[in-house]
Amino acid sequence: MTKENIEQFMWGWQRHFAAAVKMEAEKLLKALGRTAEVDVFLVGFSRDPDVKYPICIEPEDTMFFPSQFENVDARAAELYAADPESHTIHSVPHVHDDFHSRLHETARAEAVCEVLQAEHPIGDRHFSVGRPVLVDGFDVFVAIGIPQWVADSTPGIATESVNRMPVSRSLVSAAMDELIGSAYRALYLREPGRYMLGTLERTCDDMLRAAGERFIRLAIPVTGRLFAGDVFDAVNKVASMHYEKRVGAGRIVIVDPDHPELVITFSYAKPVNLNESRSFRKLLEMSGERSLALLSDGAAIYGVGSFTPANSNTEDAFVIRVEGLGIWTFGLLDRPLVQV
Repeated sequence: MTKENIEQFMWGWQRHFAAAVKMEAEKLLKALGRTAEVDVFLVGFSRDPDVKYPICIEPEDTMFFPSQFENVDARAAELYAADPESHTIHSVPHVHDDFHSRLHETARAEAVCEVLQAEHPIGDRHFSVGRPVLVDGFDVFVAIGIPQWVADSTPGIATESVNRMPVSRSLVSAAMDELIGSAYRALYLREPGRYMLGTLERTCDDMLRAAGERFIRLAIPVTGRLFAGDVFDAVNKVASMHYEKRVGAGRIVIVDPDHPELVITFSYAKPVNLNESRSFRKLLEMSGERSLALLSDGAAIYGVGSFTPANSNTEDAFVIRVEGLGIWTFGLLDRPLVQV
């Protein structure tokens, strides 16, 4: 039976807030075909050292203890110092301060995550931890732990970052990132968690769609194109269009035009932007043959050709397959990663 009183008190609705995040996390996994129980913890560090519990954990009667987090700030200082970005200098003072404040917060979140991973008694959880938000005098971190089998069984990519930019490595990872972001913003609201059903102000469907967009947007820079277009929305529109009363079907390979294993059959003198839906839809008809595909750099279609690398799991190219009306996949050459 759960006790009514909160000993490690941060704010009055902390239990409701954690329950709301847990409920949404499990709904997201179920929608992605992964029915599993999720651990959600709130870890708070008081800015007043004289309070009874300067470090609080919600729920407090489970598997972690405040003493396990006593070295978080020291570890965060090490992580910050080891980050190459910590040497960055911005000429505008407030931009400089905001940039380094974010680096410090990210380092603290990483240090909290290290403790959760190391001290979990079973050790079968993969944790994600958001940056802290000040709530009633406590810097509060939201931590979501999914079963390791969920993380391991979800198709994804190996690349963790590109040009120091983090990559969501799978659709499940992107969904948890979206949920962490929603929880982070919700903590800024007055009395977060008081109205449990509306705590995160986003539906499961909203977060799923955003997760798909996030995963694809962050994956495309792996090909070398750091600033791609809005591929998710562009392909959604094209997959939902008819051309001469026919349902669309075809392939688009997102690959650097200078890739040594790419064969370009012909190039367009003027590349077609992916947002030019009608032109994009007409060109899709040209990729019907199995060996040919539209070629894109993530922002525009620059030609038609074939791509058959020696390593089929290469992550410097992605394939989009439009399979029917409103149905398409995004993935590696022989492994879908997202199905819409």
